[in-house]
Amino acid sequence: MFQLVTIAKAFHWMDRPSILDELFDMVHDNGGVAIIDSYEANKKLTKWQAQLKEIIEKWYGKERRAGKTTYTHPTMSHEEVISNSKFTLKVHRFPSYDVTWTVESIIGNLYSTSYGCQRFVKITLSHSSKLREALLTVNRNGIFKESLNLSVKLAVKK
Repeated sequence: MFQLVTIAKAFHWMDRPSILDELFDMVHDNGGVAIIDSYEANKKLTKWQAQLKEIIEKWYGKERRAGKTTYTHPTMSHEEVISNSKFTLKVHRFPSYDVTWTVESIIGNLYSTSYGCQRFVKITLSHSSKLREALLTVNRNGIFKESLNLSVKLAVKK
């Protein structure tokens, strides 16, 4: 039995209702599941994020491949999924904070994602160079800010 199960950004990949159903019997009373996430469905992209998105769509296409499937973001929020489960929902939101990205960290992050994995397209040094150039046209110093809103969605077993 567990007091607390933590899941971060991976929760959207799972069969969320089934996972919560399975975990319900594995969690102690007054324990639960913590979903830690910074996803915002209607978040406005910054200029550099819009530039990156344009390049990603050009290289990889509009559909996001992930392994042997195509990824589609869930239409039901984590909050809705928890509310529809046997758990009770509690949401904790934290103050916004800024993340500082460099050109290299943006490129590294892209290549580490399920859809951005270099095996999905023939990534060459020229691809990285083109991405670097495009980002530097947005900000010559190569430093990019992103404001994140972190929340923890708690599925509590009462």
